[in-house]
This record gives sequence, structure tokens and C-alpha cells, in this order.
Amino acid sequence: MAKPLFPTASPLHAPGEPPSSAPRTPRGSRMGLVAFAIILTLATIAVPFSGLASTSRAGDAITVESTEVIDGDFNAAGRSVTIAGIVEGDANLAAIDLDISGRVDRSASVAAARGKISGTIGGSLRVASGNLDLTGTVNGSLIVVAGTVSIPSQARIEGDVLIYGGQVDIRGAVNGNVKVNAGNVTLGGRIGGDVEGSISQLTLLDTARIGGSLTYTSQQSADVAPNAVVTGITTHDKPLSFGSPLGVFNGLLKVVWALITGALLVAVAPRAAEAIGKAGRRILPAAGLGLAAIILGPIVAVILIATLIGLPAGLMMLAGYVVVLYLSQVVVGIVIGRAILSGRWDDGSRGFYLLAMTIGVILLSALKFIPLPYVGGIVSLLVSIWGVGTVVLLLARLRPTSALIAHP
Repeated sequence: MAKPLFPTASPLHAPGEPPSSAPRTPRGSRMGLVAFAIILTLATIAVPFSGLASTSRAGDAITVESTEVIDGDFNAAGRSVTIAGIVEGDANLAAIDLDISGRVDRSASVAAARGKISGTIGGSLRVASGNLDLTGTVNGSLIVVAGTVSIPSQARIEGDVLIYGGQVDIRGAVNGNVKVNAGNVTLGGRIGGDVEGSISQLTLLDTARIGGSLTYTSQQSADVAPNAVVTGITTHDKPLSFGSPLGVFNGLLKVVWALITGALLVAVAPRAAEAIGKAGRRILPAAGLGLAAIILGPIVAVILIATLIGLPAGLMMLAGYVVVLYLSQVVVGIVIGRAILSGRWDDGSRGFYLLAMTIGVILLSALKFIPLPYVGGIVSLLVSIWGVGTVVLLLARLRPTSALIAHP
């Protein structure tokens, strides 16, 4: 009989006492997981709508007309969401296309493929989007994760700005500090506080006015126009290289965290490590499934989030997506280490899989540290594809009748 993925532990009891009357069984474990999933789903649904006064809408096209006033919080999910009127509370919005030309009196949380905000947000604005065009006013802070961010000259942000993106263009007025982690960043407006960022290419236009200091990390020096003004100190730091002491320390620290994560996986679920080692040998199927999952996973999650019913599943899918991406280095490490230690070493014990994982993760980390252009990025990409695909192959085997969860 095949060994279970998560071996059943003997119930704990004091010496001289009879064993517990409620032993752990595969069926009991499955029922517990179902109960936990139900509770988590209900909690996820309930939290956004916990206010006493709130309005919720879902559908293909959701519109708050210019003459409409929403009393309290507003929750909406659809292919398109348009707010031309007034929301007197918070707004929680999910859509493919989002347009806010009206007013949200408190804060707004937005998930959209394309977002256009020309109205007024009374509090803070939190956005996850493919493309964001912000021409309105935000009276609080702005937090953005997006591919492209455009904040033209008519925009005004009273608080701090935090942006993670690909291409960022800020020409509006920001009263607080700006922190950005992006590829290409263009600054051309008035910023009252400090600017800090990790940036591939930074450009300061003639209209840029930075009231505080400018601190940025980049391989290239900023392209600063003659009339740009930085009141404080400008500091340009180069990214840490592996050859520097701090670079070595940071690299080793990442390896240690990966090894700790892998050790926990092997200790808690040794049969999962065994199944990973076997599934990962199917390199071509794993690569195909991994590439598909990496591309389609976020798209499916966004589509689910855009529907009120699928919101919990979409959020959980995004969380799982991030976790699996991180674990991919551990998964591939187990596969590589198992291949290296095959033969008489492979006794199926926790010790074997712990050693295999350790060897594999260290080898992968060493490859990433090769001081050649793009090598680290290519290795990380290939490991992510292989690791995610291996997890997909493993999940495909987790059926009620599968030997992976069968009782020995």
C-alpha cells in the first residue's frame, strides 16, 4: 500500500491513560479541511461587507450615475465599474475596466485591469491594476501595484505615495514622500517630501521640484534636466553585487530562508517531498504546465475577483500563487538533490529528503550568483516554471482515491 502524503500521527495521551477516543483519520482530516475552507470563505465574504450601512452590486456593468448618492460603503464587482456620483463611505471595487469620475468620501480599494480615476478620493487610495491613469485628487495616501502608472500635472495627492510598477510617470503634485520600486520612473511635478526608490532608469524633467532629498538605487545615474530642483541631498547608490560583503550576506540570507522553508516542508510532510521528487522528474510536462499556470493564474484570479461570488476564490488563488512561486526553488531543489543522491542513498526517510533539498537549493542559489548578465534572472525564471509545473502535477494526483492521501 502506498504511503500517505501527510502521515497520520499517533494520538497523544498521558501514561496510564487510554488513547484518545477521537483518532485522526483521512476522512476526519478531509472533513476538517472542508470545515476550515467554509469558515475561511465566509469570513472573506463577510469582512468587506461588515459595515452597518453598505451597498453591494455585482453584474456586467455597474454604474453610479452622476445624480446618485450612495449612503455608506459601496462594494461592486463587474466587467466594468463606473462611479460618476457620490459614495459617502468607503469603496471596494473589482473590475476589468474602472472609471471613477465622481467622489468617494472615504478610502477606496481597487482591483482592475485598467483604472481611470479623475474624481476625488476623500481618504487613501489602494490600487492593484495593469494600467492606472490618475488625474484626480487623493486626500490621503496612495498605494499602487501596477504595470503602468500615469499621474499627470492636474493630479493632486495630499499624503505619501508608494508605488511598485513597471513604468511610472509622476507629474502631479504630491505633498508627502514618494517611494517607488519600478523600471522606468519619470518625475515632473512638485513633491513636498523625500523621494526614495529602486529604479532601473530615473528621469527628472525641467518641471520637477523635490522639496526633500532624493535617494535612489540604480545601475545608471539619473537623467536630470537643467531646471529640475532637488532641495535636499541627492544620493545615488549602486545595487549590491554578489562580490561585495553586503551582497554576499544578503545572498546567503535568502539561501538560509529557503533552506528553513524547505526543512519545514520535509519535516511536516515527508511524503509530499517524496511525491515532489517523483513528479518533478517529468520535466517537459512540468515545464508546459508551469508556464501555463504562471501566465494564466493571475488572469483567472482577476476574473474571479471581478465577480462578487468568485471574490474569495480569486483572493485565495492569488495568495496561493505567490506562495507556490516562492516554494518553486524548494520544489526544484528537492528534485535536483534527489537525482544527485539517487541509488543507495534513497531510503525515503526525512533525512534523505532534507539532505537532497539542501544540496539542490544551494546548487540553484550558486547558479543565480554567477556574475554574468541575465544569468540570475534566467535561472529564476526556469526554476519558477519547473517548480510551479511540478506542484500542478502533484495537485492533479490529489484525488479522494489517490494513493497520496490513502491510509496505509
